Amino acid sequence: MLTAIMEEDRMSMDRLAHYRTADILPEPPRIIVIEGNEDHLWLIEQALKRSFPNSRTTMFSSGQEALTFFRKKRRLRDAEQIELILLDIDLPDYDSVKLVEYLKRSKLYCNIPVIILSDYERPPAVQKAIDIGAEEHIVKPFDFHDFTDLLHRKLRQWIIP
Repeated sequence: MLTAIMEEDRMSMDRLAHYRTADILPEPPRIIVIEGNEDHLWLIEQALKRSFPNSRTTMFSSGQEALTFFRKKRRLRDAEQIELILLDIDLPDYDSVKLVEYLKRSKLYCNIPVIILSDYERPPAVQKAIDIGAEEHIVKPFDFHDFTDLLHRKLRQWIIP
């Protein structure tokens, strides 16, 4: 079944060829992806490569790894390079709501948009994350065309004045 979904997603991604990041963004975006499911991580990576070919994407399969990464960034200049964070709400090793709380309380990360990814329409953890400051919620599995269209719209909204 996963193979059929992945093939369908590949066909959806082929429809994204007409998008060019340079047409909507002044420079390639820096995107952080934190996703606990390896298959979903791969699919998100493929969608980002197709839709944002020059993006600087950092992928984490662990919330603890991501937290360590964020804590190591001590200079504002480093944090400002990040334009978007995609965060799985059901990380196996770390409470995603606590991660959103850390990001939104940090001077370095409070203005970086966080999009929550979940397998459910609106579990309580997603609502908590949004109440804390996450900007958007996407239910997995998602259509790649819709997913990348949303990312393009949100990046234009958040990055381009």
